[in-house]
Amino acid sequence: NNERVKLLMTAYKTLLLCSCDKSQSFNPEALQKAAGAEQVIAVDQLCGSEMSIAAEHLGASNDVLIACGQQAALFERLAEDVYAEIQHSAPLHTIDIRDRAGWGAPDAKPERLHAKQAALIAAAQLPAPMAPAK
Repeated sequence: NNERVKLLMTAYKTLLLCSCDKSQSFNPEALQKAAGAEQVIAVDQLCGSEMSIAAEHLGASNDVLIACGQQAALFERLAEDVYAEIQHSAPLHTIDIRDRAGWGAPDAKPERLHAKQAALIAAAQLPAPMAPAK
């Protein structure tokens, strides 16, 4: 079990962050560390005008973690399109940090939101618990 955790945390990974048209803020360096990612790329419209960035990384060899749950189906279709074009698509994972931690009260401290985002990303790197056999 510890080997599974170690493998998940040490896979070569690219973290793609999107501010969702500047509707949320984040700390890219903290999220990169939480994801155990080799690189982090932050954009404002990953599902729109900057979708080519997602396509480029899906065509590469690193695992791709996209911090967007709302458009997960779009990115899954994009991965399928990339595969159809080049017979390869990087492993894709998505996580929702905007709806679960990106928004707060107008007077909320960004550091608190950023810490919750990092915790969500770190938790997503752990293997799913195995169901007990009956």
